[in-house]
This record gives sequence, C-alpha cells and structure tokens, in this order.
Amino acid sequence: TSLGSGGLASVSMTHGGELAQGGHYKVFGKTGRMDGSMVRDTGAPGEDQARQQRLGIRIEPRLALGQLSIKAEVYQDRSQDVWGMPSVRAFSADQASYARDALLSEKGQGMALQARYTWKGARGADNALQASIDHDRSDHTGLWGSGTGPGKPLVQAPAVMAMGGKKTDIDVDFQQRQVFGVHDFIWGLNLRHTSDHLILPSSPYRLADGQNQRVSYSAFVHDEITLAPDSLKLIVGSKFEKDGLTGFNVQPNVRLLYTPAQHEVVWGALSRSVRSLRRTESQATVDVSAQDAHELNPAIPPGWLSAVTQVSPMAGAPMKAEEALSLEAGWRKQFSNFLSVDTALFVTDYQNLRGARMLPNTASGLPQALACLAANGPGACYVTLDAYNSNVDKARSLGGEVALEWHPRAWWKVQAHYSHLRVKATRTGDMLGDIQVNAYENSAPRHQFSLHNNFSLPRNLNLDVRLRYNSGTGHYTLNSQSLTQLPAYTGLDMRLAWKAGRHTELSVSGRNLLKDRHTEFINIFPMTRAYDVQRSVLVQAVTRF
Repeated sequence: TSLGSGGLASVSMTHGGELAQGGHYKVFGKTGRMDGSMVRDTGAPGEDQARQQRLGIRIEPRLALGQLSIKAEVYQDRSQDVWGMPSVRAFSADQASYARDALLSEKGQGMALQARYTWKGARGADNALQASIDHDRSDHTGLWGSGTGPGKPLVQAPAVMAMGGKKTDIDVDFQQRQVFGVHDFIWGLNLRHTSDHLILPSSPYRLADGQNQRVSYSAFVHDEITLAPDSLKLIVGSKFEKDGLTGFNVQPNVRLLYTPAQHEVVWGALSRSVRSLRRTESQATVDVSAQDAHELNPAIPPGWLSAVTQVSPMAGAPMKAEEALSLEAGWRKQFSNFLSVDTALFVTDYQNLRGARMLPNTASGLPQALACLAANGPGACYVTLDAYNSNVDKARSLGGEVALEWHPRAWWKVQAHYSHLRVKATRTGDMLGDIQVNAYENSAPRHQFSLHNNFSLPRNLNLDVRLRYNSGTGHYTLNSQSLTQLPAYTGLDMRLAWKAGRHTELSVSGRNLLKDRHTEFINIFPMTRAYDVQRSVLVQAVTRF
C-alpha cells in the first residue's frame, strides 16, 4: 500500500500457492490513482488525472517433461489530459494565438494471454515455445478540431468527437539453445499478426484508412564463441525481419570480450538496429502549426486568413524503418570487494529518421479561402501550407558514461554515475526539417550525474539518499519556430525504511526535495500541456504473509 502527496495512492496484492495436482499458481492485482500535475505556466493544478486497475493470474503446473507457464491479465484505465492544437483564428482560445486546447477523457482496457513451454531436446538442447495474444483498446473523447478538414472544406467548427482505436497482436515464438565445443548457439523464429482499427476523424490528425492487418515474421541467430578459455570471446549474430509496414530488414551485430584478468573485462561492439514507424507517424495527415497569413503575404490584411501548415503522406512513397549503426566500447574492473568501475564510449549514426519537408508551392486553397472570406468575413477561413512526411533525416550521437561503486564501510554503499551525450544532425535549410533536427539535438540532456548513498542503520533501518543533476534542454512548443529552453535542475530523493518484522516493511520517501517544482520535458507529438514535477512525499507499507 502506498499513499503520497498529489493524490498518489496504490494498493497491490499477490497471493501464491500450490496446485492440487502439483505445481504452483500466483494471483496478483493492483489499483492506483494520481491527481493532476502542476501546470508549468501557471502553477495551478493540472487536469492530467489517471486511474488504473490490473488483475492477473499465473499458473505453472507440474509436468513429467518440460515446464509450462500460463499467464493471463486484464486491465483498465481512466485518464484525461489537455492537448494543444493549431487552430484557425475563429476557433482559437486567443485571437492572436492561432491555437486552442482540448480536454480529452480517455478510457482504456485490454487483456493479454501468454503460454510458454520449455523442454530439453536431443543432445541437451534447451527449447522454448511461446504463444501470446494482446488486445488493447483506447478511446479519447472531447471537443476536437482545429477548423480544417479533409478536402479543405472551409469553416469546419470543432465538435465533440471520439478518437483512438483498438489493436490486437497474435505472436508465436520459438527459440533453441545448444552448447557444442566452443560454441554457445541460440536461434529462433517469430511470427506476428497485427490487426488495428484507428479512429482519427478530424484535424489536427487524420488517417485515410483506419483499418489495417499485417503479418511480420523474423528469425535470429546468436553464437558466443570462446576463442581462448577464460580470456577471449567473440559474439556474432543477426536478426532477419520482414516487417508488415517497412519491409525486409537485417540487424547484424558483433561483439568481442577480452578478460585480461579475473576481475577485468574490455569489450567492443558493432551493431545495426532499426525502428519501424507507427502508422500515425507515416500515414496520417497532421496540422502542425497555424499563423496569420499576413505574416506570409503582406497583401493579406492582418487577421483575415489563417495559414495552417499541414503534413501529409507523399503518394507512392515507401515507408522505411529508421536505422542506427552503433560502435561501442567499454572497460569494467573490480579492484576489490569494495571498489569497482564501469565505463563505456559510443558513437551512433542514424539514417532514415522521421521528419517532414515543405512542398515548393507556398500555399494552396487560396481561391476557396477568398470565397469563404466573402461569405463569412475575416477570421473563419484558411489557406494551407502543404508539407509531406519524410524519412530521410540523418544524425550522429556520441558520448560515454562512467559508473563507480564503492563500499567505504560494510554498512555504507556509494554509487556514482555520469553520462555525456552530444547529438549532431544534418540540416537541409527546409523549415520543417530543421525544426525536427533541432529537436533531435536539444531535447536530451547533455550531462547527467547521480550520486546514490545507501546506509544500513541499526534497529533494522535503511536510508537511501540520491542526488541527481540534469543539464538544460530545449523543446518546441505549439506554433513556435524557436526552442523553449528548460534550465538545468538538481533533484534530491530520500527514503527511510524500517523492517518492522520478518514480513513487514514500512517506509517514507521524499522526492524532488530541493525545489517545490521544476520542468523536465515538453511533449510535442501530440502537443500536451507542459507540467512540472513537484516535491512529493510517499508513505508505503509492504506485508508478506
């Protein structure tokens, strides 16, 4: 059981036992809630409340051969949040802002069923067969629309709408591991059928075809080869995947581990990985920003027409997976039972990153907009600045991290961690493309540091003290072509726990104790209201019986 400030509360329970015919079972459930966060701009309580319930069971019957595990879960959640959207002037919250907010209530529910069977095969091979089905449904309801519509019907007022969708994944997976000679070899096959029905009925997000079914299949191989006993290992492997959206992809990797001494490892790795785009990223039409058309054409009087930048799929353009080629190296050493260090360096090249590009023509729908203007007057009509989804942006990240663990005393453990990240992307001069590039470069903190102290105190007390630092970041806000800078912040978390008995632990935690609130992130897709992380207190009781 947990209770905390900000309306945070949760109760979870797990019960296990033995089956009559042999084997074990476990029943588990959890319910939780949280109230709204603090709005960054005003400091007022936000409207991003959430509730969730989850119930599940795991059964592991005793079998003569092999092991079987069956797990079933059902869940539901209720939440709401405020989404921001570009808007024509007539429907804007502020006549000069060309934006409006929508309070959306979300209802979600789902279920998951998984069965896994493992057994020993011929020649000592370890086999695993797993099948699962996941079904998820999420519905958002609220006043929706930015004033634009499919086919550019002018003066389309926002209305209460339902959006969201449902998705079902059916997955079958087989893996086999066998050790022979110097080889520790694993291979596997996977087949997945995905069916989804997405509902995006109106601006600023529209999807031409909400229903889609696709089949993905893949295979992988992984071989750990001992080149020199206790000192040198080579790991090679690859995944081969036919994705239902982006086609055939190969993801090879190679790793080398050198152990010059019993408590020291030097390693290096080269790998290629991919990320398949979601349909809402590549197949949806999105209104990304709005402004006064006078800013683009001084001949248009101020406030008469809105100019909406709209990104649409390019007809006939294939979907590509985003690619990453990574080179990594590291060194780990345990100097004694009381001191160890772990370091790593990396450089990653990214290709085919998702983005957008402006079309050469500056605006479309001007004749219709002028006709609308004559019929409805200033403010209610718009022209479209046309853009298209792209899959061609490039970037490079490089950085490293170092972690130290030290035990000054038997009752005192210190863990320190520092990481550095630098991202540099390729600019093209296109307005939308460079906005995305700037987001890649600035949205992740360049420096992160944490210092964690754990004290085992008398009378069954345990004290955790964690200090952390994140450097500043930059994020885009709605209708903005410049970054909003978020300052660096330092956080302090503490937890005092008392083991009251063999089966009971009581604890009190304080989070973000140095300041009453600070901003860590601004979401852009979808654009939601910016919230602050607050100082909070959490009381927790755990009982096992």
